[in-house]
Order: sequence, then C-alpha cells, then structure tokens
Amino acid sequence: MLRRNKINTRVSRFEALETRNLLAGNVSAFVDGGGDLVIQGDTASNAIQLIQTAANTWKVTGIATTVNGSHSPFIATGVTRRIGTFMDQGNNTVQFLSGNSFGIDFEGLNGNDTLILSNLTIFNRVNIDAGNGTNSIVINNCSISDGLGISVGDNNDAVVISRTNISGGLLVELGNGTNALTMVNDNILQPSSVTSTVQPAQDELEVPDCGAVIVGGNGVDAIAMTGVKIDCFTQIDTLGGNDAVAIANSRFGNLVSTSAPFIQSADVSDDPVLVDPSLNDTFVGLYIQTGTGNDATTITNTTVYGSLLIDSSNHVNAQGASLDEFNLKDGNDSVVLNKVTVLDDGATTGLEVDTGILRIYTGSQDDAVVLNAVNTDADAWIFTTDFLFDNSPFDGTDSVVITNSNFNRLDSTGTEFDPDNAPFAIVTGLFIRTGNGNDVVSIANVKVTEGTAIDTGNGTDHVAISALVETANPTVSDLIYADLGDGNYDTLSVTNSSAASAYFYGGDNTGDTLVKAHNHFETETDTGFQFAIG
Repeated sequence: MLRRNKINTRVSRFEALETRNLLAGNVSAFVDGGGDLVIQGDTASNAIQLIQTAANTWKVTGIATTVNGSHSPFIATGVTRRIGTFMDQGNNTVQFLSGNSFGIDFEGLNGNDTLILSNLTIFNRVNIDAGNGTNSIVINNCSISDGLGISVGDNNDAVVISRTNISGGLLVELGNGTNALTMVNDNILQPSSVTSTVQPAQDELEVPDCGAVIVGGNGVDAIAMTGVKIDCFTQIDTLGGNDAVAIANSRFGNLVSTSAPFIQSADVSDDPVLVDPSLNDTFVGLYIQTGTGNDATTITNTTVYGSLLIDSSNHVNAQGASLDEFNLKDGNDSVVLNKVTVLDDGATTGLEVDTGILRIYTGSQDDAVVLNAVNTDADAWIFTTDFLFDNSPFDGTDSVVITNSNFNRLDSTGTEFDPDNAPFAIVTGLFIRTGNGNDVVSIANVKVTEGTAIDTGNGTDHVAISALVETANPTVSDLIYADLGDGNYDTLSVTNSSAASAYFYGGDNTGDTLVKAHNHFETETDTGFQFAIG
C-alpha cells in the first residue's frame, strides 16, 4: 500500500550515471539553478552524511562511498531551497546530522535503507518514501514546518520520531510487514494559518493540514507513543494482523477558542479520510482502528479533547466501507484505559455535549475491556459484540471491568438507546453491550450522570455492580438498567449503589440469580430471576 506524498516544491532529478565499477558505490551531488541540492545514488549500496557548515552551505561526505567520483567531501554552496536525496537499489544510509534546511526529500527503492534526521530545523515539508526494503527511519530533535510525510513500503520497517516539533500534520504509512512506530516527546501543533482539517482528496492519503494519520498494513504493527501532543485529530489504523497500540502521558486534540475558527468541523467534507462515515456527526480527537487479528490497545495517563473512539471490530475498512460481520472473525481483542480523560473541546454550542465522548467497539470473539480512573464529559459506550448484529455467530466470552471512573460529567442529553427487550428508550451516560457468549461485567466505584444500561445478551453471564452512583440530569431522571438476556445460571449482584430507578431483568431461565444489598433506589423492578436475595 505504497502511496507517494505530494511534494509542494519540485526538485530536479539527476539522470543516472553510466555503470561504473565502483564496489563501494558513488553518489552524484550538485546544486541546480533553482538552489536545490540534488543527490543521486547508484545501484550499489551508498552511505553519506550531510552537515551544514555555513549559511546555504552543506558538506556531503561519503562513508565508504565516493561523491562525484571523489573520496573528498563535496561542498555544496548556494543551497537556498530543498535538499533531495534519491537512492537507487542498494542498501543505503543517509544521515542529516545538523543544520537548517528549506525542505528535505528522501526516496529509496527496493534496498534496505536507513535515514537519520538529527538536530535539524526544516522550514518546509519533509517527504520520505523509503521504498519496499527493510527500512529504518530515525528523526530526533528536529523542528519541521508544513508537515511530515513518511511511507516505508511493504517489508519490516521501523520508524522512530523523538523530541521533534512539527507545525502542520503528520502522515505515516507503514505498509505490510512487521512494522514499529515509536514516538517520544513529540509535538504536532496546529499552524497559525490553518483554520480547518479538510482532507480534499479521498482517493489517496495526504499529509493533513493539522493532526496525524497513521496507517499500518496486513502484517503485525506496533505503535507506541509517550509524551506526545497532537492538535486537531489523530487517527491510527493498523488494518489486519495482530497489532498493538500503546499510548502514555500524551494529549490529543486541543481546546477550541470561541474566538478562533472552528477547526474540527463535523461536515462530511472536513472529516479525515479514514473516519467511518457513520461518525461524521462526532468530533474526533483520537480514533484508533485495529481491524482483524488479535489486537491490544493500551492508553494511560492521557487526555483527549474531542472524542476517543477505539474500534477493534473491523466493522469498517480504511475507506469507511462496511464489512460482513456475519462471516468474519475479527480477533480476540483487549482495550485497557487507565487514567484517561475525555474532554469537551470547547466547540459545543447549545445544551447538548457533542464532544467528550468515549466509544469502544471490540466486535466478535473473546474480548476484554478494562477502564480505571476514566473520566468523560459526555457519554460512554462499550460494545464487545458486533454493534450492528447482536447475534453474530462469532461472539465469544467477553469481560468488561470498570473502576474509579466518572462518565457524562457535563450532562449530555443527546444519546438514547432502546435495547431489544426494554419497554422504553433510556438516556444513558454509560452503556455496555456484550452480546452472545458467557460474559462478565464488573462496575465498582463509578459515577454516572443520567442512566447506566447493561445488556449481556445470551449465554451464562455474571454482572457485579458495586458503589455505582447515578446523578440525575435536570430534565432526565437517572436509573440503572441491567438485562442478562437468555441463558441459564446468570447472576446479577448490586450493592451500595444509588439511583432514582432500577430495572433488573434475568431472562426467566434456570438458575438466574439476583443479589442485592445496601442500595438506595426510589423505585425498583426485578423480573425474570429464579432466585432473589436481599
């Protein structure tokens, strides 16, 4: 899935030299009439180092490689525009070690390439197309204006971005293969001139004006972010394979000033390319989609402005097309959130909160969701079943564990759901649906504004609720609703909880048991349990 990033400033290309018998390789370097420094490799393996030595002057040194047929460095003067390094089929290494540049382009072909950008200030876009070899890209301690685009082809690749500030957007295409992207202490910030996150081209990926798009392939992808701040939206789509996404100590989205242009438009034309079209009415701060395979998403100590959406169900592909859930196993997935806060981004008008939403979809098979110390300004949905078809033949044994959390803190009134077996629609701050299979749901020390609804579907299910405190919206009463569906020997335990209303349904099957103690409900309805204690 190799796509070329568009380059704003065209760099001249040097025609390939005639074949020479240079075992160590040779690169040709020159400054063209427009002020571009152009470097062309040959078919051997090339290794070069570039350092700025004075204003508009760069030294190009060969490492076991000649430059323009000489073992001496080439001193390039009059470099007033971009630097383009165009490597051929060999295993190439290019090192930019320090300096100020007006833009950098790197292109590899099918060799195993290494690119290092270190201690650079770059005043225009950086475009990296490493080709289909086994590639390594390291960007460290750089400042980049007008965005960064990276494409590494279809083999096993590693990309590291650390201590780097990017004004504009980031695009990383990892392709197929076993790939790793590591980001540490990076800032991707909204340029002052950008007023929207519009992605005008729908047929290919481009570097966004603001935010980040990270795309994997059908291999095994590992994406790790620590200490990362990204304005506007961030989308991570690992596609197929057994993938892992780990995020810590980071911030996504940004608080929108009421006096500034609204940069996170809900218009379809302004949505990022990878967003599921059904989400066009949702403002996105961080969107993670892991597709088929056994996937793991872990987020700790992180703040999201806008909404946090995690989809490991493969309900849609990267272009937003719905897939066939009835005939597709999407893997055994896990989602773990610890100390995560999802905030309204400040763009909401009126009484309803449209951002600050948490959505988790894990799809069929055996899935686990763990939330601890998670706070949201709007409501939270957790689906460990296929969220279009409740009777997926691949639904497995799921678990949902939620502790020490607070949902729907700003009293959103915009979301309702109507479970199949409920005689009424319920306005929720927290909604959990686990589908078929033998499922476990545990809620402890949680606060929810408006209602909490739990629907476990068929199978032998166990639900434990402890210290769940419901707070009423000024116009909507609060409640706790639990429906254990069909299946024998279901158990529901509710202790030390409070709400205006409680509705508990056991399913009228053998061995269904309800246990209650130390609750405060103004009204309560219990039906379908063979045994009731308390």
